[in-house]
Amino acid sequence: MFDLEDKLGRGLAKLQAGQEAAKKKLELIKELSRLRKEMKEAEDAKGRLYFNMGLRVYYLLRQGAVQDEVLFPLSEEMVVLDKKMWQLSEQIARLSVRAEEAKICSNCSQPIKSEDKFCGHCGQQVSKTITEEEKPKICPTCTYNIPVQAQFCPCCGHGEGS
Repeated sequence: MFDLEDKLGRGLAKLQAGQEAAKKKLELIKELSRLRKEMKEAEDAKGRLYFNMGLRVYYLLRQGAVQDEVLFPLSEEMVVLDKKMWQLSEQIARLSVRAEEAKICSNCSQPIKSEDKFCGHCGQQVSKTITEEEKPKICPTCTYNIPVQAQFCPCCGHGEGS
């Protein structure tokens, strides 16, 4: 009888030791998970800082406040990409407007094509010619056409006083 109790006692002790080991392993896994999450958050924060620092240096290079022979060619590549992205966004905006609005003659309310200069139904002029004072200005920094009423280039941010 004592032998059975002894075997049961040892089995129970092994089971409790196994439970303790499993608890310790679970705590270790939780701690690793917490540390990995904290590491990911730190990496993300560092990435945001890199981005913000890079953006700041880029603006300083564009303004001429920083002179660096290594960074300058990179900033020139960025200017080209900025210009391309701006032009693409303008094309997207124009196409979106064309897709959303069907052009209608203001005189007779008949549909007209976007390229029409006169209404095919009533002859009303539908597109005005651009006068000299309405012609856009050319940005000296990125050569983008700046609208007459704008004080800054919508592509690169160059202003009248810059």
